[in-house]
Order: sequence, then structure tokens, then C-alpha cells
Amino acid sequence: MSADDIDKIELLNTPPAKYDADGNAGLINIVTKKNKRQGTNGSVTATLGYGRAEKGSIDINLHHNTRNVSLRASYSYYRDHTYSELFAGGTESVPAIGGQTSFQYIGIGKPIYNYQDVNSGADIRLGTKTTLGGSLYYAVTKDLIHNYNHGYYALRPDSVLLFNSHLDGVNHSYNTIGGLYLQHDFSSNQKINIDAGYIHYKNVGQTNVQSTFVDNYGNAAGANDSLYSPTQRDLANTTIKVGVVKIDYSGQLNTKFKVEAGVKGTYTRSRAESGIENLVNNQWVLSSVGISNKLGTKEVIGAVYGTLTTQIDTNTTLVTGARYEYSHTSTDNASNAQYAIDRRLGKLFPSVFFTHKLTDHSELQLSYTKRVSRPSYSDLASHVTYNDPVSVFTDNPALKPTITDNIKLGYSFQNYLFSLLFSRDKDVILSTQISTGPSKGLVYLAPQNGPYQNNITLQTTIPVKMTGWWESSYSFVGGWRQYKVDYTPQIFTKAYFAGSVSVTETFKFPRNYSVEISGYYNSSGYYATSNFNESGMLNAGFKKELNNNKGSFQLSVSDVLMTSTGGSYIGNLTRDAFNSQVGVKYNGESRSFPIVKLTYYRSFGSAAKKSTHTDDNASKDERNRL
Repeated sequence: MSADDIDKIELLNTPPAKYDADGNAGLINIVTKKNKRQGTNGSVTATLGYGRAEKGSIDINLHHNTRNVSLRASYSYYRDHTYSELFAGGTESVPAIGGQTSFQYIGIGKPIYNYQDVNSGADIRLGTKTTLGGSLYYAVTKDLIHNYNHGYYALRPDSVLLFNSHLDGVNHSYNTIGGLYLQHDFSSNQKINIDAGYIHYKNVGQTNVQSTFVDNYGNAAGANDSLYSPTQRDLANTTIKVGVVKIDYSGQLNTKFKVEAGVKGTYTRSRAESGIENLVNNQWVLSSVGISNKLGTKEVIGAVYGTLTTQIDTNTTLVTGARYEYSHTSTDNASNAQYAIDRRLGKLFPSVFFTHKLTDHSELQLSYTKRVSRPSYSDLASHVTYNDPVSVFTDNPALKPTITDNIKLGYSFQNYLFSLLFSRDKDVILSTQISTGPSKGLVYLAPQNGPYQNNITLQTTIPVKMTGWWESSYSFVGGWRQYKVDYTPQIFTKAYFAGSVSVTETFKFPRNYSVEISGYYNSSGYYATSNFNESGMLNAGFKKELNNNKGSFQLSVSDVLMTSTGGSYIGNLTRDAFNSQVGVKYNGESRSFPIVKLTYYRSFGSAAKKSTHTDDNASKDERNRL
């Protein structure tokens, strides 16, 4: 989006009741300028890059405005041939291979991600006070999976199992999103918006696994009815359909009071089928791991909200509101009894925002909000996919949503921002945890709920203008965290301090050259049953603006120092169901060579401004859960 089209950008750290209660992060609200000029404009962006392999993308945007009609269309294509390394080693007790074992495991990933989409929309001014509009978005993804895994398992002093596998897979996804809206202004101070949205998402994936298992005597090992089968495949098919309708009203009653109110309804129906099959006598036979039995999930969410903005005096504003949401989640055809879900949740989400302007350059804010973070649709799908001979990845239809209470104190002085946040999460969602499952003795890697998490978080943003050609920005986020885990054999509570620092330095030189250097550092910390190591990265960018509006070139270098690595250890905090004592290290693509990209951008056409309704937002929150 061109900067000329933007009126203002609002950073909503604690969103008010008019926005969905889903999510515990802030919102960025981009307000665009009203349509002022007629004509056609657009832009083209093309990128070529290389790290360990090729990368590229192209984006084309077109906009056409007449007196009463605004049309827009865009096309994007993206390709990323990337690379990663995973190293794991330690001990654990896995009955599937005979009990206590020590192991070393190496995984090399060389996936190729291909993505393209088409987006179109129109805004029609039916009169001076009424606008009708809509949009249609279609995206196709084709991901090619190429993984090479090697494992060494010492079962006893005289028994060793060597494992090698090659995973080749293709994953297709298709995403269609449509939206319609009607906006009517009763007056300059009152308006109503009616939005409707629909999402149809389909994912079809198949991965073929070719493995060899050899014992320390050089003999082939394994049986055809287990994960030791030399030829396997896993299947994962998901369909998600979402319908959304919402109505929003806002009215300025007088100089002191403004009212906003609305209702929203969402209906979601998803169906997932997955499983692992072994090739036995040239026939595909269901593995002992089983299949999800075409698990279906239905979710209905209804919401109503209201807010009152009170201008107490010229320097003080109070916004009070509440949002009530009722949800009903149920599953059918569950092969596992623990996935037979029929859960209802009705909850009030209040919000209070107090803002006081201290001077012309400083402001004080105090707020309280209650929020909900719902599991993603994929987390609820109950997929089963192959990982290695002793473990599989799966999801958890029994996941509960996370309820969060936030109290935030903020202070701003010019462009300096400081805030202190106190929050408590109930039923916090923890991704990819070591768990037991339907097949006894096999390791399941699945998301789980933790009872609670408490946070005291300090956040600062400090911009500094060194000179007319040198600008800096420094940010810090960190504090104290405490959480509890109860899905392991030993329940435990952990408290720790951690933080993250980010720095951006921008230099502007003559002849429209500029340089930007940015980086971040994350301290070590803890997550669920693991402790993770510190990490950091340094990036650089070089930009040249061409004369006579001929566009710009930008060269970016990601991970200049090649520090894209992460490490963690499982077993220091508690004993899990498999008595794991495992160290894990992950190297990203730029660990072996920085990722370099060259981008050319050019805009063309008239300086037309887009309509204020650039995003049909009825299904915006539901899209984030795909």
C-alpha cells in the first residue's frame, strides 16, 4: 500500500469491545484517505533472492476510480526454496521400540513453498450517504516436502537400531474468501455497517516415506504393521467452511458522548481425515497408529457489544464497553473418546480505557480488558502425520480457549512509549507437547492446555533522531512470567525473567540513497516443559530511489552474521510420560549463508486515493485461525 493512501495508523494495544474478543495481542488499524480523485493507478513489486536456494516473488496492484465506482485488483506469486537442520539427542523410554533408549537424530529439510493469489473488489456509491461493496479472494498453495532423516537408537548395550528415511510429499491448499458490505451514513455523526463474509478452505496432502532399519549386525529390522514399515505414506485432508454476518452502529450523541454497538454471528464447519498407511504385499494397509475417523467439528459463535465514549473534559476521555460472546463447539465421528466434544462457553468481556492528556506532548493511559484466544482450526483437526519411527505429530480437538485478563498502564511523551502490563491467562494453549495417545507406547507431539500463566511485562519504544540523516529506534519487551503445567505425570510451576531487545538504525545519504541496519536479541527462557537458549539476528538493507518517479531498488541481507539458530532442552523442569532427557537444536537457512534479496518497486498512474473500506472485515478474525 502506498503511503499516499494512508490517513493514519492506530496502534490498539488493548482493543476495545467493538473488536472480536479473540486474541491477546494488539491491533494495527490502518485508516485510508477518502476517495478524492478519479483515475487509474497501481504498482509493481518484483523480488529475486537466494540463500541456500532460489527465492522470488511478484506483486501487481491496480486501482480504478470513477465518480461513483472504485475497482481494485491484485495478483501475487511467491516461491521460496528453503533449507533447515534439526538435531536431537538424549534418552527417553519408548515402549514402541523396547523401552529405555539413547538416541541421536538428524533431520534435513529442503521444502519448496509456492503460493499465488488473486484479489478483487469494488465499492459502489449508491448515493451521497450509501456505499455498497464487496471483494473476492482466491489463493492456491503448493508445498513440496523433501526431508531426509537419520537416527541412531541404542536399545541395550548390545542392541543398536539405525534408521534412515526420505520423505517426499506434496501439500495443496485452496482458499476462497468472499465478502459483501453495505455502509449507510444517517448523518455526519451516525452510520451503520452491515458485513457478510464466507471462507472455504481446503487442504490436501500426501507424504511418502521410504525408510531403512538396520540393527548392529546389518540385518533389516521392523515389522510391516508398525512405524518400522520400509514404505509408508501419510494422508491429511481438511475442509473448513466459515460464514460470518455482522452489524455495527456508531453515533455521536453530542460533544461529550459517542455510542458504538453491534452484533456478530459466526458458523464454522470443518472436517478432517488423516492417517498413516504401510505398504504390505503391494497393498496400502492402515498402520497401528490409526486414523482420525473423518473427525468433524462444528462451532457456532454469537456476539453482541456496546461501548460508550465519554469526553470528561478537554484532556480526559473514558471508554467503557462490554462484549458478550456465546460459543458452542462439538465434534462427531470421534474414534477417540477424549475427542468427543460438546462444549458451551458464554462469557462477558468487559473493557475500560482511561486516557488523560498531561501536556501537549504527553499522555497517560490506564485500561482493563478481558480477552479470549481460541485454538486455530488446524489445532482442532486431529491430524496424524509421520515424524520418526517412535513419534507422530497430531492435533487436539479437546483444546480449550484461553481466557486472559489484562491491566495496562501506559505513558507516552512525544514519540516515546512506555507501558506496564499485568495479565493472567487461564487454560493457556501450549503448542507441540510430548503426550500419550491412542497407540500405547508411541510418542504423540500435540498441543495442550496449561492451567494458567501470569505475566508482568514492561514495554518501551524509544525513537532517537541523532542528526538530520541518522534516525534510531530502540525497543524492549520483557518481564516476569509464571506458569503451571499439569498434563505431565509430575505437576510443576515455573517462574522466570526474560526479555527481548530490538534496534533499528536508519541512515539517509545524498542522491536518494539510504541504509538500514536492524537486529534483535532474545534472552534465554522457558516454555512448557522446555528451557530454550538465547538467540539473535542482525539484518541490513540498502535502498536507492530513482529520479523522475521511476521507482526504487532495495537490497536486503537477512542474518548478516549467520546466527539463525535455536536450542532447547526437555527434561530439566519435570519428567514427562516418556522420561525424556532430550536436547534439540534448530538451524535456519541463513545459518549457513545469509539470505540476499533484491526488490524493485514502481507505482504508476494518477494519484487517486482509495475508498475508506479497503478490507471487508466480517471474516478477518476467522482468517487468522486458518
